[in-house]
Amino acid sequence: MKTNIIFSICLLAVFAMSCSQPKGDGTQLAQKVTELEKKVDQLTQELSDQKLKTRIVNDMVFGSPLENFFASDEFWENPVDVAQQECSKRCIRNLQQHREACAKIENAEERQKCYQDATTSASDCQKSCWRL
Repeated sequence: MKTNIIFSICLLAVFAMSCSQPKGDGTQLAQKVTELEKKVDQLTQELSDQKLKTRIVNDMVFGSPLENFFASDEFWENPVDVAQQECSKRCIRNLQQHREACAKIENAEERQKCYQDATTSASDCQKSCWRL
């Protein structure tokens, strides 16, 4: 029992010492904080430099993304013709406008002929796009 009391008092004394405030005006603590902030800045700069070096080596070993894009088979085998796409869009837009005009015709026979003409015109337009 006495041992437990002595052990408890020793434990309390150690705890009290560890919680006590450091003596002095805090200049040492401020200096330590400043040193640590400088170290963090230095490590941040080193990390940034390392990332740049890694990217340069990676580009040298594996090539740049732009070079990889142009070197890929897909780029050369699946070309996209922008002029053809624009022509197709124009044909579709004209077809829609033509069909809207046809829908306003009251005579069923004339309306049907108008729809047929719109379809034929759109088909011819699409065929002309492929000849570009």
